[in-house]
Amino acid sequence: ELVCLVFGFSPPAINITWLLGTTEVSAHRVSNPAKGPDGKFSIQSHLDLQPSDWAPGEVYTCQVTHVAGNVSRSISKTT
Repeated sequence: ELVCLVFGFSPPAINITWLLGTTEVSAHRVSNPAKGPDGKFSIQSHLDLQPSDWAPGEVYTCQVTHVAGNVSRSISKTT
């Protein structure tokens, strides 16, 4: 399982997309935005993977789209 944590954003409208290489992966779960005591929001997305789903060298990316800015973070599997 891969988890993408996003925190410290406002307003709460946000979009999280997972990619395998350049292909969108639809099998992920996203929590509802949670408001913290500082008024900012946090959210998490979980991507369930089987070991056979992730070959060495393949790159998974969590892509976050928000009015305050867009961010992508990638991870690759080594042998």
